Amino acid sequence: MSEKVSVTLKVEGVMKALMEACAKVDRRTLSAYVESLVAEDAKAKKIRVEDVMAKEKPSRAIRSSNMLEAILAMELPDEIEFEWWRDFVMMRETSKKPASTPMTLNIANLVLKRCRQAIANGWSMEDLFEEATAKEWAMPVYDKHLTTRANGKELVVKPKLSASEVSARKAKLIGHDGLVGHNKDRFVDYDLIVQFIDTAFATDQPLEMRMLGAMLDKFYKSGNKEKCNQWVRDLIESQNILDDDGEFIAMRGFQ
Repeated sequence: MSEKVSVTLKVEGVMKALMEACAKVDRRTLSAYVESLVAEDAKAKKIRVEDVMAKEKPSRAIRSSNMLEAILAMELPDEIEFEWWRDFVMMRETSKKPASTPMTLNIANLVLKRCRQAIANGWSMEDLFEEATAKEWAMPVYDKHLTTRANGKELVVKPKLSASEVSARKAKLIGHDGLVGHNKDRFVDYDLIVQFIDTAFATDQPLEMRMLGAMLDKFYKSGNKEKCNQWVRDLIESQNILDDDGEFIAMRGFQ
């Protein structure tokens, strides 16, 4: 059965009296009488209920429980407690501020991506989430958390590359002499390096040929392929490839 909603109509007193008299003759309530008139008029004008309802915007209160559950179940960085995440997500569900609309999976992924960058810069997630939730902000992380470290040191941000520039650079790196031909899979798995290069560019940390060359030189000297593979896996997982000065850390911490 369709949900009943209240509708207020302002009509002349005479018109209301006529409507009530007509409804009485038909032995209907006034609301039932009006509904029948509208339904007949809509039918005559070939207006379908389905078409009208399809154009209705869903209420903010009507949310897919599956969507909310998926967002709350997302994998969080170790530095973010579930309670902080849950409180922030639920705040956005109920906030009346225009900027804090209910989250979608795409927005949630963006929030967590920015959080990971802020974490790498040394910012406290507890402080950021508490403030964002209390003040009903759309994001716990903003530009200053992405471009500066918690100690106040400004990060060197390299200009963003176009899609064609990214494609060209990646192709050049993947075609490095130390990764193809008889060297393919010799000291490190080729597919793993490709994933590493993709990760670097996907996180706006485009690798340079000199850094890749230094990495491969270390790998050759190590001679321990599994150690090299594991080191690359760790970098892919951390997604932290730049140091404070915008230089690619590449071999930092590798012996």
